[in-house]
Amino acid sequence: MKQEDESIKIGLVFPELRKHDFGHFKGILTKGKVTLDLIVFPEGFETIYPSRGLIEPETIRNNQDVQSIINKYREISSQYDMAVICGFQVSYDNRFANGGGHDQYCMYVSPDGQEYIYHKHSTSKYNAFFDKNWSIDNNLKTFPLGVHRIGISVCHDSYISLFSRLFAKKGADIWVNISYQNVRSNIWEQVHFTRAVDSNLISICTLHRNSYCWRRSKRAEYGGGGSVPT
Repeated sequence: MKQEDESIKIGLVFPELRKHDFGHFKGILTKGKVTLDLIVFPEGFETIYPSRGLIEPETIRNNQDVQSIINKYREISSQYDMAVICGFQVSYDNRFANGGGHDQYCMYVSPDGQEYIYHKHSTSKYNAFFDKNWSIDNNLKTFPLGVHRIGISVCHDSYISLFSRLFAKKGADIWVNISYQNVRSNIWEQVHFTRAVDSNLISICTLHRNSYCWRRSKRAEYGGGGSVPT
């Protein structure tokens, strides 16, 4: 009896901040000789600017702009036969009535038609814990990837150790935590390594590069990547 291959290939996208050339990355997929099982875009890679008021987190899936983004990446998922994770944000900047800020989400689509939207639980304009339909089953799902299983979260949600533990309890051995831009490596690497060891899973992170910021601050940059439990 032939055993299923346990190896998977995951591509991490590291775009320059505010230079989101989706066509560039699609071109790499088209020209590349390596096939991927999953490609991961960072937090806030796509942005929605609502024309009328607040988009309630409970109805985010029904928003036409969100549906357009989902369809865009569903097409990529189908074309290249791979799962896609991509962060998107609802921007309320310069909207006095809503107080400004960004509401952060992450979408997951797969070639077999699975679709999921994750709402950020921290440092977001609206916190997922206050969603009317919040539950462990609704908000903290895991998905199969080959013979593996993945859990998904966004940026500072990595500080909530119960999430990675819950993903592991649900059978996940890979945790994907997308982030926005440059963070301090001495903090971020330790957080991801700790989660990997604590929950016995592989932790993966991708984010934007903000070259201008790092040239000014001269802080050490966390370049994303992954941590493996030892």
